[in-house]
Amino acid sequence: MSTQRAATLILLMGVVAPAWAAEPACERKALAIQKQIEIAEAAGNRSRLSGLQKALSSVKAHCTDAGLIADKQKDIAEQQEEIDELRAEIQEKTSEGRDDKVTKLERKLAREQAELQILEQELAELRQP
Repeated sequence: MSTQRAATLILLMGVVAPAWAAEPACERKALAIQKQIEIAEAAGNRSRLSGLQKALSSVKAHCTDAGLIADKQKDIAEQQEEIDELRAEIQEKTSEGRDDKVTKLERKLAREQAELQILEQELAELRQP
């Protein structure tokens, strides 16, 4: 890591950490974006760097842990809705004797359930202090 990057990271932590003492999920998000910025700088990827810098500015200006949690809960509710629809469709195709469709839908259901588990894990991580 170059001296300039290290200084930037230290400055960022000095400014951001006190402001986000009560917002640990936002702090983790900002640090993850900062790490991506360093990778983009090292790779010379200017367009990605620009987007990441905008994302970091947005996180600094608007991020709250409550907002991140609410967004993740919304994603989980939408995923659960998709799963419920798939289960209903599986029941319908089963009653119609469409075993070929049932098998395909069951595979899709398994993928959607795995995605739901990922979302729930992400929510648990957001709730950690």
